[in-house]
Amino acid sequence: MKVFKMFFVLVCSLIFLASEISAQMSWKIRLEAKDRLQKVVPPSQPNLAKVLAGSTDIRVYSSSNHQSEVSIAISTADPNHLLIGANTNYGSGTNPRQGYYYSSNAGSSYSGGDSLPGVGWSSDPAVTFDASGNAYFNYMEDTGGGYLLFIKKSSNGGATWQNAVQIPGLVDPDKNHAIVDVTNSLYRNYVYVACTESINYDFSPIKFSRSTNGGNSFSTPINISGSATGYFSQGVNLNIGPSGEVYAVWAIGDDWPDWYGDPQTWDYGSEGIGFAKSTDGGATWQSPARIFNINGSRNWWYNKNPLGSALTLPRYIGKQEGRISNRTHYKCVTCLFVF
Repeated sequence: MKVFKMFFVLVCSLIFLASEISAQMSWKIRLEAKDRLQKVVPPSQPNLAKVLAGSTDIRVYSSSNHQSEVSIAISTADPNHLLIGANTNYGSGTNPRQGYYYSSNAGSSYSGGDSLPGVGWSSDPAVTFDASGNAYFNYMEDTGGGYLLFIKKSSNGGATWQNAVQIPGLVDPDKNHAIVDVTNSLYRNYVYVACTESINYDFSPIKFSRSTNGGNSFSTPINISGSATGYFSQGVNLNIGPSGEVYAVWAIGDDWPDWYGDPQTWDYGSEGIGFAKSTDGGATWQSPARIFNINGSRNWWYNKNPLGSALTLPRYIGKQEGRISNRTHYKCVTCLFVF
């Protein structure tokens, strides 16, 4: 009986000790997390700490329309200004439009709407700001003769928009991305746009275009994926280095399926990640490279998502996106997007 009591006391002591250690570790983790947040979040953006710490979610724009493929940007000229773009199924049926939602109070509230003015059947939003605080909204639109790539500019954070400017010379653009150089380099305020050009199913390269005049006009797109491309290159993501370097990453697919039978049996996932770099404001590019292989996804998973497909696309994080912590870090990661 004594042995049993001693054993019982020992077990209880161990449980109590473990719970105390766990609580101390949890408290320590919370303290460390709080300390990191205090170091990372600048005093001018106190609301950012709430977001990083897990604040209450905010409904950006209350609507009965579906909102997907979200893109968000923060103005470096005034970090209280945010812009969000999204695909929306506007009105009844399938009538895709571009939702635009802007904030001037660090994301506490938003204005905007589910249909970007002057834009019809459209998809694939990409938003960004320049160093002067002008906002840009990049998207593809079906104008009746096939898809074309456009960009709109706003000088008041997204409240009103100028006429669209077309990125010229593209055949069926897809999965576009846009960014502006906000560094103090020679290329400050250059606007960069890239996308997949779906020439045919056997060759779909990454095309790149730039504007050196604040988005008023764009250069003829050039192929930056080159021989690193398999059958298709898709999901390009652009970013800027500390001296104005332009980086591009994208997913590489080595083959396409036979377009017959059950779509769920098609297997044509992304097999690699492509990379390219420019050091002269996008005028010329170094030879592209396949930097590593992946076992990515690209398929019609109706049992997981009745509305469509899932695919693996890359995300490139650089100096411009690391500015809130004032640290330079570069890494390439892959994210699963469902649409």
